Amino acid sequence: MKTANLSLATLMAVLAACGTSPTAPAARTSLVAVAPTGGATAVNSATVVTMTFNHAMMPAMQAYVDLHTGGVTGPVVSCTAAWSSDSMTLTLTPMAPLMPRTMYSLHVGGGMRDADGQVIDMSQYGPMMGGDWADGGMMTGGGMMNPDHDEMGPGWLGPNGKYGMVFSFTTS
Repeated sequence: MKTANLSLATLMAVLAACGTSPTAPAARTSLVAVAPTGGATAVNSATVVTMTFNHAMMPAMQAYVDLHTGGVTGPVVSCTAAWSSDSMTLTLTPMAPLMPRTMYSLHVGGGMRDADGQVIDMSQYGPMMGGDWADGGMMTGGGMMNPDHDEMGPGWLGPNGKYGMVFSFTTS
């Protein structure tokens, strides 16, 4: 019996020709940083809010991120949203300075998708950054199902049945 010693490149070419890919499944895209973090105090009223992911995000996912005065049922703060050139960092810039000594809540939708169409994973990193899961009870105390601004729709609802994460901070 003869055995063949194939190089890795040859083996990969044979597998590719057979329609078999030896690559491992891609890791889930995660939210890996939020600034300011949940629970932060004495945050400058001229701050910008940033969220960083470990993989490029699908275009227009900023539609599933809001900054609220108070809790998630409070008024939405007018912000501009801009993605980094690699689509991994989203920056929200409030249109006016935030009010002093006021709590704000960043709501990040649980149904956001990465550039490959996969739902992001906030399970590990979100709570480490002071985030709280947004459930139906948290969301229905105000206008979250307002026809002009529904934060309980598909882009907000994650596979775990939660409406994303909320990161609250207080200005100085």
